Amino acid sequence: LRPNKDLNARFLSMFPVVYSRKSEVTKPVKDEIDVKSLPLALNNDYLDRRGISNDTVESFDIKYHSYFKAVIVPLYMKGEQVGYVRRNIVTNPKYLNSPDLDRDSLLFPYDKVEPDNNKIIVVEGVFDAINAYDKGVKNVVATLGGVISKGQIRLLGSLTRNIILCPDNDSAGLRIAERNTAMLSRYGFNIEYTIAPGGKKDFGDVKDFSTLQTWSYFYLKTLKKDLNYIVS
Repeated sequence: LRPNKDLNARFLSMFPVVYSRKSEVTKPVKDEIDVKSLPLALNNDYLDRRGISNDTVESFDIKYHSYFKAVIVPLYMKGEQVGYVRRNIVTNPKYLNSPDLDRDSLLFPYDKVEPDNNKIIVVEGVFDAINAYDKGVKNVVATLGGVISKGQIRLLGSLTRNIILCPDNDSAGLRIAERNTAMLSRYGFNIEYTIAPGGKKDFGDVKDFSTLQTWSYFYLKTLKKDLNYIVS
């Protein structure tokens, strides 16, 4: 007898599709990620190497995506998830933002920041902020990039008028800090500076924040010094 393809198709349609465990790691369409469905990144080797504790993983709801081999940091504003940052562990680019992320309307972690003496430290990356919180420094927000946008300036103003800029410890970071200083000054913010202690490039690599120092904008002006003074 010859096989009847139509009959076979009708027969198979009578049964539900059974998905194997491989479906759990199927690549998402357009790399969109359902963050809520992912497991917490507990005991994650990458986070362990960075010195990020499981308590911090739970506090920040940090997830792990097995297909991408990536750590996923959800971004919340006023209790609502507005996107995520994906940190690829074995592939490049290392960092990817969620599709259509509106960086202008967020600071990380806006819902957790605790101004210290009415001051907030502004850093660039999410792991700069996460590592600071893990080590007990909780007056930190990240802009997810170098130059602070006008929308982010409004958000900062809703928290405090006293800003401590923390540029990356390199020439590019210092140039960005000078540009941010000019923008914040136009909006009447009081500005100070700090730098990652221990000769580290940024807050993400710091293990001990006990030697953290600050310099005021006006102090540097009085000395007729630029930002290179604080890294020399």
